[in-house]
Amino acid sequence: MNIGESIKYWRLENGLTQKQLAEASNISEISIRKYEAGDRVPKIGTLSDIARALNITIGDLDSDYTTMLHDRSEAINLVTQMKNFINNIPTMDTTETVKQQATIETNSILKKVQELIKTIDLGISSDKEMRGILNESRNLKKEIQEAEQEVDEMFLSVLHQLNSEGQDKTINYALDLTKIPEYQKKDE
Repeated sequence: MNIGESIKYWRLENGLTQKQLAEASNISEISIRKYEAGDRVPKIGTLSDIARALNITIGDLDSDYTTMLHDRSEAINLVTQMKNFINNIPTMDTTETVKQQATIETNSILKKVQELIKTIDLGISSDKEMRGILNESRNLKKEIQEAEQEVDEMFLSVLHQLNSEGQDKTINYALDLTKIPEYQKKDE
């Protein structure tokens, strides 16, 4: 599943329209349409906004982290270009002061780009960890729903073994129990 298909899947899973997702993620509706159609690929910041609006991780939308790895690759290419520029500064036909200033500014930018690469790596690592936690939570929720379904089926099976008078008494007992706080289900 590509990123656009993932966005659509999770949007529908959350019961949202494209317009609602656009509003929740602070992105234009036309952009959401283009992402879902595969006409455009969102940048990492946009992908993060969409994931946040859908209450999922970036990895749920981009399972192999192609967007983050693409951004990382671009940053690494930029580092290489900047190192080449720094190496060529001594051969420039300009004053020493300009050369020193160019070296200082370029080194400053270089450090920021290297920090960006570390941030991307940390983001991928953190997202994978969060994705695991969310998957565990989803699995637990599914198990709880299955257990509740089993209880419902068991209750109905017992109820069907009774005659109509027994069924009425059972229902009335159950209704009485719902009025007692210690037997009430807590809101999740």
